[in-house]
Amino acid sequence: MEVFGSIESVPLPPMGGDDVVAGKLHMGERGNPSYIRPEDVRALVARVKGSGAEVFIADTTTLYQRKRSSVESYLETARINGFTEDYIGAPVVIADAEGGERRGNIDVAKGLLRANVLLVFSHATGHITAGFAAAIKNVAMGCVTKTGKRYIHSAGWPRYDRDSCVKCGECAEACPFGFIELREEGLKMNLKDCPACERCLGACEHGGLFRPPGAMAECYRRYAETFNAVVSSFDRVFYINELRRITRFCDCSVDPGPRISPDIGFLAGEDAVELDRLSAEMIMKSPAARKALEPKWGEFISHFSGFI
Repeated sequence: MEVFGSIESVPLPPMGGDDVVAGKLHMGERGNPSYIRPEDVRALVARVKGSGAEVFIADTTTLYQRKRSSVESYLETARINGFTEDYIGAPVVIADAEGGERRGNIDVAKGLLRANVLLVFSHATGHITAGFAAAIKNVAMGCVTKTGKRYIHSAGWPRYDRDSCVKCGECAEACPFGFIELREEGLKMNLKDCPACERCLGACEHGGLFRPPGAMAECYRRYAETFNAVVSSFDRVFYINELRRITRFCDCSVDPGPRISPDIGFLAGEDAVELDRLSAEMIMKSPAARKALEPKWGEFISHFSGFI
């Protein structure tokens, strides 16, 4: 697959005056330094508009409570990060502002569905749950409502074994969202908005928190179910992965950790699974990236590919 050196050189699918294009991207958590650059989005928007198509850029609110969890806070974060209609040249839409529309068991964000073309622009990074995140995660997690996000994450929520818990409090301290509280009688867990980030599991050395066998395979199956529900809602879907500023953790993180690979460029195509597979293979030529991504990415893509 050809690597492109700039967003201007990336090929785009045929588009014209009858098309409405939703440019799906992650506009970065507030404080994250590595997200997709607004100037690249601006250039991409100009190219789409040059075809005669109408275009808007879009994302959805987060399940957990940070600076993108409400429509208002996300729009402010987008503004701070450089994504405004005046600069980008297209409306900035928080696509779940009016809820979702049911596709099978999945609530696809309603704001995306006024488009007939989905143009998925993803920043390739490491990821704490899947090992690697780009086009698949951008679609499956990013195009649905909070209910859809909860559906995916809940399969990987930690379970509590009270008999094994030594009440050390390490898990509560590790949870970045405050979802775990240590009490005299044991843990109180409020996982309704938990993104299954695994920090609590990594902090527990005694088996008090665990995942049951098959939990992650079910999580990956739900990723695939959600992905299929989203892409089947559009006439055409096209994917662009940016392989630059590649960090240990994804753009949801305020601190995404160190860069794990040299900059590579852009990849593009119509097959998200193959595009992500090739992106990860290129990135994992770096020893630091290979250490960060494996073995979770291998498990994720093998399960996910079986469900598509």
